[in-house]
Amino acid sequence: MNEINPEWIQNRIENFFGYGNLNSPIWFIGIEEGFRVRDRYQNGIDLLKLRFERTYNQNSIDVVGGMEGVSDHLKWYQNATEIQDTYKRLIQILLQWRGQPIDDSSVLGVFNDNVNGLGRINSDNAILELLPLPNPDLGQWIYEEYAEGDLDFLRDRKTYQKSVRKERVEGLKRLVQEYEPEVIVFYSRSYVNEAKKLIENPVLHNEEDTELYYHFSSGKTHLFVTPHPTHRYKLKTGRVPDDNDWTTIRNAIVDVLNNN
Repeated sequence: MNEINPEWIQNRIENFFGYGNLNSPIWFIGIEEGFRVRDRYQNGIDLLKLRFERTYNQNSIDVVGGMEGVSDHLKWYQNATEIQDTYKRLIQILLQWRGQPIDDSSVLGVFNDNVNGLGRINSDNAILELLPLPNPDLGQWIYEEYAEGDLDFLRDRKTYQKSVRKERVEGLKRLVQEYEPEVIVFYSRSYVNEAKKLIENPVLHNEEDTELYYHFSSGKTHLFVTPHPTHRYKLKTGRVPDDNDWTTIRNAIVDVLNNN
């Protein structure tokens, strides 16, 4: 049953990119916001529908304050006692840049920080997504019931990705041109071709060794394309990136932030 206004879906595709401060020096860009189907209905409220209401006509909102009432989302960000590995790697970059200890306690402290935490509207960072619609995982698709008229491309995940990818890249590029972040960390090597399109005429800085990450720049903005922190991207040796590799990535990013 179509409980979400199709216009809200189209609006989110065109406008909403994530959470945090677009005027900040560093943006983190992932592929897709997650969503647990089993958590959709709570106390008679359709929490997926509420997500679309909260993000309507917005490019970015506060990851907590902007999502009032979206309880399945807020439970991960309010008084958290543990943190996803993906966000852990991102926060470690922030901590090193801020000159703070890089330990689990400090990571959790940033995650729970109401002012300068990950994705807060007045913070020094933003966390954005290439694809617009919250979805459980690569193996599921929950929007086929809305595949009518102008939204016919929602009939399956593959068609959806193909249909919105170019528009989303262009939307992110417009935001990059408007806000000129110093550093973008795009954490998916699988989408390096899309990532490169976010900046004009990208110059590759580490051409001789791109196995671990890519470092591009254009004007004031540096773009790092890294492995996803939790996906098992394999190096030539057959192993996945470990703590030492992520330290190498982090050092390269922070060096640019400190000297840009």
